[in-house]
Amino acid sequence: MLGSQLNSRWKHQFKPGQPVSCRVVAIVAGGCRVEFGQDKIQGFLPTHQPVAIGTQLLLQFLGYKDQMPLFNASYGLQAYAALA
Repeated sequence: MLGSQLNSRWKHQFKPGQPVSCRVVAIVAGGCRVEFGQDKIQGFLPTHQPVAIGTQLLLQFLGYKDQMPLFNASYGLQAYAALA
């Protein structure tokens, strides 16, 4: 599900600064596409560091850009499993 298809339930669920567990699903220009939640909502993580597809990351929700969730790697780009 792309960010432009977000329903109001997801749009109001997250607050800026909130940690969200995401999985990298694609490498795109300027970063990577991530997905989260049972509905596999897609968002964007801007980064120039290499991240493997399938990596589970703990990211910080920033807000929305072009109706797509935008994240920050303020916790680092270590795999989420390694943080547990």
